[in-house]
Amino acid sequence: MLVRNSILNFARKRPTFVGKLKGWWTISLHNEECTRNSNIRLSSSSSSGRGNAHQDRSVTLYNSLTDSYSSIPFSSTQDECTAVGTESIMTTTPRGLAWYTCGPTVYDSAHLGHARTYVSLDIIQRALLHNYELEMALHSGSGSEFKSASLPPRPIFIMNVTDVDDKILAAAKERGMSPTELTSHFEEEFWQDLEQLNVMKPTIITRVTDHVECSIIPYIQKIVDNGMAYTQENNDDEKGRGSVYFDVKAFEAAKGILNKYGKLATNSARSDEVFFERENPNSVDDDVRSRKQQKRDPRDFVLWKSRINEGEDLCWNSPWGKGRPGWHIECSAMIDYTMEQLDNYDLQIHAGGIDLKFPHHTNEIAQAEAYRSSDLDSENNSGEWIPHWVHTGHLHIDGLKMSKSLKNFITIRDILNPNGGEEVGEEEEHHKQISALVSPADDFRLWCLGLSGSYRGPATYSKSRLNEAKVTREKLLRFLIDGEQWLSKEKSLESPSSTTELDACAFSGSEEHHLVQKAIECKTRCEMALRGLNSDAHNGAFDFDGSSYLSALIELSVAGNKYIANNTNTVKRSMIYNAVYPVEEALSVMRKCLSIVGFSEKTTRTGLSSFEGNMSRNIEGGEDAVIEELHHFRSKIRDSALDFLRCAKEDRNSDEAAIEFTKSILAQCDELRDKYLPSIGVQLFDGDAATKWRYCIPRTEVPLVSEKSSLMSKSANNNIIAAEESNYFQTGHYSGAFSSFTPNGFPTHNADGSEISKRLEKKLKKKLDGFLKKQK
Repeated sequence: MLVRNSILNFARKRPTFVGKLKGWWTISLHNEECTRNSNIRLSSSSSSGRGNAHQDRSVTLYNSLTDSYSSIPFSSTQDECTAVGTESIMTTTPRGLAWYTCGPTVYDSAHLGHARTYVSLDIIQRALLHNYELEMALHSGSGSEFKSASLPPRPIFIMNVTDVDDKILAAAKERGMSPTELTSHFEEEFWQDLEQLNVMKPTIITRVTDHVECSIIPYIQKIVDNGMAYTQENNDDEKGRGSVYFDVKAFEAAKGILNKYGKLATNSARSDEVFFERENPNSVDDDVRSRKQQKRDPRDFVLWKSRINEGEDLCWNSPWGKGRPGWHIECSAMIDYTMEQLDNYDLQIHAGGIDLKFPHHTNEIAQAEAYRSSDLDSENNSGEWIPHWVHTGHLHIDGLKMSKSLKNFITIRDILNPNGGEEVGEEEEHHKQISALVSPADDFRLWCLGLSGSYRGPATYSKSRLNEAKVTREKLLRFLIDGEQWLSKEKSLESPSSTTELDACAFSGSEEHHLVQKAIECKTRCEMALRGLNSDAHNGAFDFDGSSYLSALIELSVAGNKYIANNTNTVKRSMIYNAVYPVEEALSVMRKCLSIVGFSEKTTRTGLSSFEGNMSRNIEGGEDAVIEELHHFRSKIRDSALDFLRCAKEDRNSDEAAIEFTKSILAQCDELRDKYLPSIGVQLFDGDAATKWRYCIPRTEVPLVSEKSSLMSKSANNNIIAAEESNYFQTGHYSGAFSSFTPNGFPTHNADGSEISKRLEKKLKKKLDGFLKKQK
């Protein structure tokens, strides 16, 4: 339907286009989408939950709990029986989707491992919201029968903040701060980091300190009352007071429990020693080893930690004496309390990093099932506690998992600061302030989306990998910038009159037709990737596909730039309307698709004069006119200098001082082209190139100096040879031609993602060798 509506909308605006395009393109893609929808409906039957899930535009993800792929319904229904007089009437109430994410333990700055988890989950959540909005728009505009029924509420997202933990106490003591001061500081920093990463803030935030008395203690008490927890009494304390442990054996023996203990845990992870080490990785308790002997079963875990020291921070009174909650019970209790307040929502998804899968999420499930065991006969408590579990993969650095405990982490703030925390001079600071296109956060989002592999698989961090994301983003921005500039120039030409006969046959069988197809194809592929329909359907593998999403955007940008290059200064006035529309459509699709997955306005609105904010309203023609005049003036100066040097070479009596002065002018022309203008986002081209200048992503490094470049001083040239070698194939006329590079900057893949041929590799090596030889 998406493809059919897009085509017909285009056709209505341009009736001359209908005959050539409406038939085969509409039918083939519509049939493809119907086939994929048919497949996904078969797959979605594996999803669980209360009521009947609404499946039309649901997103499909891998479910860690069932080890299978299943759809995520953004709404469900619940049948209710209402008495009206002597009759009972069944009504169906739509219920919204709630998503819970395990949040941070706020004792230190968040690192890139956290960033990858929250950015990846943010992308998926945005996909869910996008499909929800499309579905609601469709139903709102449908027949009156559906209009009379209430629509499900918008999905909501819940995240907890762990502000009670042994590590918090240790960090507070080390820093000479109170635990409350420490957690307040790092929680504020965490939300600031997520805002900089353009991660949506949760609808509801739960903090452990706010829930100890109102929900966590009563939750533990009910598990004790259900016979699935026991108190390990302190030696010097009265009976019934001490630490409380979850009783795994009692849980497994209880009637009515859905499954044995260990959901989400592998067989190897269930062993006694492995379990205990994972359960107590960094405890600061002096008696942590003695507790191992106190437990009835090595798999038992603490629900309430008894504290006998007077005046200890983060302690509360409880039926078992002073203490604080264990880590696992916090999430289970806060989820239960929060969902009790949300009458029209079902908790369908629980998400977090893969390191939380066991033992944290395993124990969450056990606690919840023990808590609900006395209510399992109730219809409201049938089925899995939470039907779908999503886990993101580890982030590795130097072959090890990035973590605070290993002290091998890079903070989010390190990566968001382009200067790496180093002090910069006035000039660099000025350029940084006016660099409207630089966005390390969007570069990182692009990496998470399509360059780091599947969201649930491991990824390896390195500067070169993030630089690859930066280069890829620049390729997309190149089309947004060049496309808007091209449209502006073409639209400035005289438009055809309403009576002009447009050449429909030329339009529908040419490059315009191809670019429109590419735009529609990109939109369709992105929609399918969001819903998990681009995966391997034959093997039943449906999952959110960020790589396919990014690939579609790259292909559209390549097609768009090719179209612009082929049509610069060649568009006939009678064809202007037909020629510009494909570019308008391609740009619109590109911006929309980038916006859906959470890129900031630094990316989505690149090239739009209203966004740049630095456009010169008091200058006729704006900034473009200023740059044109600057380029013209520099070209005149440079040509005059080169002419003088050519004449001086023939005249042996030329003044040496004049020659040196002229060379210094040429050096300054080169410096303007290679350093100062690129640092503010403008790239000049010398020689006979059709493009004299263009906007670029502001950069501080010295870019490629073309083989036709002016004379430079020998000392300056020697200083930049190394930098030029690594950037040679990423700037100048090679900019955007390749998508992947070796650490030394040599290309390995073309712009469309395909590997470069042996023939091209040989040709490029020869080109680079010649360039370096000439520079030396």
